[in-house]
Amino acid sequence: MAGKLYMYHPEQQQYVERGYGILKINESHDPSDWNKLQARL
Repeated sequence: MAGKLYMYHPEQQQYVERGYGILKINESHDPSDWNKLQARL
């Protein structure tokens, strides 16, 4: 699932619009950060 976020721009744009800070996740690639993102959805 995480891989798709990095690959598909439409999905990435959705997360940016929702204000989840996808760039932060792209910078760190930290599983704990990804889990925090998942918990917010």
